Amino acid sequence: MLVLNIRALQQRLINGDWSFLRGSVVVSGGLMVARALGLAYGLVLAHGLKPEGYGYVQYGIALANIMAIVTIPFGQHVMAKYIATHIDNKPVVARYLNIMFIMQIALFLLTLFVSVPILSVANRLDIGYIVVFIGISAFYTYYGLARGFMSNERLVATFLGSNVIQIVVTIIVYLMIGTTSTLPALLIYGLSYFPMLIGVTLAWPLPIHFKIELPTRAEIIALLKFSAPVWIGQLFYLLFTTLDLLLLEQYASQNDVGVYSLAKQLSMIFILNSMGISTVLMPRIARSPREKQRQMVINAFTGYAGLSLAVFVPFVLLYNIAARLVGSAEYAVGPEVYAVVALGVIMQGAQSISEAILMGRGKTAESTFCRFVGVTAAVILGLVLVPSYGMVGAAVAFLAAATLAQILFMIMILRLRGQPVEA
Repeated sequence: MLVLNIRALQQRLINGDWSFLRGSVVVSGGLMVARALGLAYGLVLAHGLKPEGYGYVQYGIALANIMAIVTIPFGQHVMAKYIATHIDNKPVVARYLNIMFIMQIALFLLTLFVSVPILSVANRLDIGYIVVFIGISAFYTYYGLARGFMSNERLVATFLGSNVIQIVVTIIVYLMIGTTSTLPALLIYGLSYFPMLIGVTLAWPLPIHFKIELPTRAEIIALLKFSAPVWIGQLFYLLFTTLDLLLLEQYASQNDVGVYSLAKQLSMIFILNSMGISTVLMPRIARSPREKQRQMVINAFTGYAGLSLAVFVPFVLLYNIAARLVGSAEYAVGPEVYAVVALGVIMQGAQSISEAILMGRGKTAESTFCRFVGVTAAVILGLVLVPSYGMVGAAVAFLAAATLAQILFMIMILRLRGQPVEA
């Protein structure tokens, strides 16, 4: 019986549609190198700056992501979804591109109009934060376009090239020149996207065809209705990913914040495994018949689990060696922190795959609910654990909340069986 079951499993794997996973390997490979350069960027900063300065840069990047709470998801998810769904109908795609470009520009300007006075009043206004916001908003708009047109090569080239520029300039400024200011780091982070965005657009343009026309009220309302739960989900995601740092800043020392920040940043290597899969999976789900989607989901999670395990073992063994290479023993920490954080990030990556599945099926509200539960759990557990246990408490709260959210995501995915695909 066992032999028969193994043979049946082998046959299912052979007959399965692994094309999306092969595509995700291309994306993951490119993003893996890009993230490695991004991690190198963080290591260079940690070497060139004291923990307080390093923490300031990480806080600035996090704040810029909060500012981009509507522009990033609109570009990355909404634009990708509508393009992928109607990719075979060029006039419809052209019309949606027109509407979405106008809306994205409006969202960008509205964000600046609201954020700048608030930051000024709170004495948090820094030109570096604004530049990072502009850079990441532009990049994720292109991210959504490339994702929707399923042009993984353009996406990888842009992201990889931007990170090459980022690390090269950072090495020059912080290792060769020896700058100790935090502003160059933020400017480099935000501006490094533009050379590649401009270069790839000119040399390798996407098949974009549209003319500027004012969208109708009905078209705007339809897009806003679809976008609203995506934006709420992004809010929950940002709270979930930054709450542990915010609580540590409140209840622990600045040194703990810096050490934990580096542990979490290095753990982001696990996100790469999910980024490639979810980037390819969402548009495939959106345009594939329902009978093919089940195998796609199985292949996605199977591939992700294998990739994560392959990375987790060396990560645990080599973490403190990498941390000490930063230049100070201060960044070394026990596995009860970095290993637990890494497991939490693995669960976070699984959520991005789950979210891609739900969004491909048009189930944005369900995804938002899962994010909400995760954030709620993170708040409750963080407030209970961080004041007493510091970094360990933050790591445990992060992992527990991420696991709970992923369990709910899986329940929602299982409930999709037999339901129609929503536009």
